[in-house]
Amino acid sequence: ERADLGVASDLKPLCDLKIRPDNINQARNSNDEATEPSPREQGQRGQANALQALGDLERRLGNIHQARSHYDKAIELYQNEQAQLGLANVYQSYGDSHLNEANTEQAMEYYTEALTLYREEYDQVGLAYTLAEVVRCFKNLGAKDEQQLRSIVVEALNAAEKSGVESVIQYVVNAVVDYFDGNQATIEDFLRSFLPDET
Repeated sequence: ERADLGVASDLKPLCDLKIRPDNINQARNSNDEATEPSPREQGQRGQANALQALGDLERRLGNIHQARSHYDKAIELYQNEQAQLGLANVYQSYGDSHLNEANTEQAMEYYTEALTLYREEYDQVGLAYTLAEVVRCFKNLGAKDEQQLRSIVVEALNAAEKSGVESVIQYVVNAVVDYFDGNQATIEDFLRSFLPDET
């Protein structure tokens, strides 16, 4: 299924890099290309990929309502195609849109849906990124369950390591650092808790 994500997914990082006030038109043009399905990307899945890419652009520009409109359409198309990984990605993006607005409980609902699908699809990058956002949700909610936090962080770090992508590992680490407000001593104590008790 990953190969079918196609041109829209390939163009998305380019759009993200261009999203600055003086580059908005250029970013929109890149997404215009993404909304034109290539011959290998005809059909509902290609349209869904393009809609998600456009939704991500609108979200990063602060146009949350427009972003969710694109996501809703993408969800319907992915469901029609039974494209589980595409559905996971759009749920993750939907969660991000709620987290951007500090609607943490709603974000958690979408992240939970995404995590279920990422685990089923064995997508380590999506799993690691989404778990990192769950750590941020825990902080926003004031969650103090250290055992649950430890379980989430261990799974996130394992997934990031399996992905083999350094930036993914760093993203998870940054989420942990943010959770503890950069307090080095607290972070070290938390990480030591992963080690087996030698007593």
